[in-house]
Amino acid sequence: MNAVELEKFAKQYNSFEKAHEGFWVYVNSWLSDEPEEFVEAFNSNDISTSTKLSNERIALVINYRWDDPIYFVQTTLNVEINEREIAQYHLLQTLDGEDMDDGLSFSNVCFVPRNID
Repeated sequence: MNAVELEKFAKQYNSFEKAHEGFWVYVNSWLSDEPEEFVEAFNSNDISTSTKLSNERIALVINYRWDDPIYFVQTTLNVEINEREIAQYHLLQTLDGEDMDDGLSFSNVCFVPRNID
């Protein structure tokens, strides 16, 4: 798959749109399943108004971690809260456009600043 084919893939399978939707499903599930960890990570239980998502990249990946290589397309969004980039959200899709997995990787620098009175 070359760059032009990758662009076609992104359009055909709505990779960035799916990633934007998937991010909110991911964080809302996290909030529902583990509210204390969510609040610790984001310093809030409602990040809907302070969060900005921006398209970062789409890439063809061949992962050699296991015995058989795994081929997939990874769509990455930057996650900003209160105008600070704190994480990236990754959506993985098969080469047929099916959603495979997703995840959130936080930046090395700390999360959301806390208000200290």
